[in-house]
Amino acid sequence: MAFRVPSGSLPTLKKLKPFAYLEISIYVALQTEAGPLFVGVEWKFGEWRDNSVVLVIWPTFKITRAFSSVETIEAMYALKTGVLEQWSVQQVIDCAAAPNRGCGGGDTCLTVEWLYESGAKIVLAQDYPFTGETGECKKAQSEKTVSIAKNFTCDSFVGEEYLMLLHLAHHGPLIAAVDATGWQDYLGGIIQFNCDNERNHAVQIVGYDLTGEIPYYIVRNSWGTEFGNDGYLNIVIGKNMCRIAEEVSAVDVI
Repeated sequence: MAFRVPSGSLPTLKKLKPFAYLEISIYVALQTEAGPLFVGVEWKFGEWRDNSVVLVIWPTFKITRAFSSVETIEAMYALKTGVLEQWSVQQVIDCAAAPNRGCGGGDTCLTVEWLYESGAKIVLAQDYPFTGETGECKKAQSEKTVSIAKNFTCDSFVGEEYLMLLHLAHHGPLIAAVDATGWQDYLGGIIQFNCDNERNHAVQIVGYDLTGEIPYYIVRNSWGTEFGNDGYLNIVIGKNMCRIAEEVSAVDVI
């Protein structure tokens, strides 16, 4: 059954810069398996692909839950401080608790949970360089460190993807576990079908576009800039396509 989110229930928050947006206050109809879902959003288009918030695309197929987590830490640190730093992915690979340590397997929610519960202070990438292999956890010295705040979340938004749009517009990028089984053949466009196997990959959601007939997420991958749209891809909103709404994490930093 279709339902409407009352406009009065939407958060009244400041417009965050440098979030690029079209300022149109409307209700948007998202097509779901149960029919149209009417969502109140303030901006019909928005993304964080700005060089002051998001760094370059990494060219790797491995340990994507570490990359997506650190990428989002980088973005949230930049939004908080106005400075975009590159933090150490290798430190997360080497030091995370099982089953998230190393280059095989792992889970985005457990990675974020470990980052908070361990009190890990992630150092600059230059002080703990990326090797692409699992090594011993080292104590690196760095002029700056960053940690996860206690208000981190990991939730399912199946049937409530409008909440992901609100978070993207009002807070920042999201970490998502997805099914990327057929993505090697992606050349562009919007993924709308045949993407519902088990979650086997992790990405960063950096924005959305509701201006066309088919609304979609703007997703940052980690397979290099030759993949998709200069390293990004588009996934339809409202259908839990590629299982993108099942395991979604958000973080703040201190």
